[in-house]
Amino acid sequence: NSKYVFIYEEAVDLSKKINVDISNKSVEEIIKEVFSSNGFSYVIKGRQVIVKKEKAAQFMQAPIIAQDGILVRGTVKDHTGMPLVGVNIVVKGTTIGTVTDIDGNFDLQDVPKGTILQVSYIGYKSLEVNVQKK
Repeated sequence: NSKYVFIYEEAVDLSKKINVDISNKSVEEIIKEVFSSNGFSYVIKGRQVIVKKEKAAQFMQAPIIAQDGILVRGTVKDHTGMPLVGVNIVVKGTTIGTVTDIDGNFDLQDVPKGTILQVSYIGYKSLEVNVQKK
């Protein structure tokens, strides 16, 4: 058990069992051993672990971003003002996105002005928001 949230970019067989010696190891060391030795790459961002298959990572191309891209940063909260962790934020029509951290915060870099962000979370109505520079 940990407070980490695991996000899989594509289908992963979660029924596969592996043995890992966790004696005197940090959570980060355990995650590295579990995923690196099984054909996955991962990124740890705060308490989020984003996992993808190695093959997908090798052939991914950098997205083409408009030169006037802006940083979009925000916090997602529920109707009572409590931050929501794990909310999906995606640039509409692309695979560019992120999820909110444990405090409901997110940021996306180099987002073209006028882009629409799709915000979705299980149990809540999805929302689309226009990106505008202040």
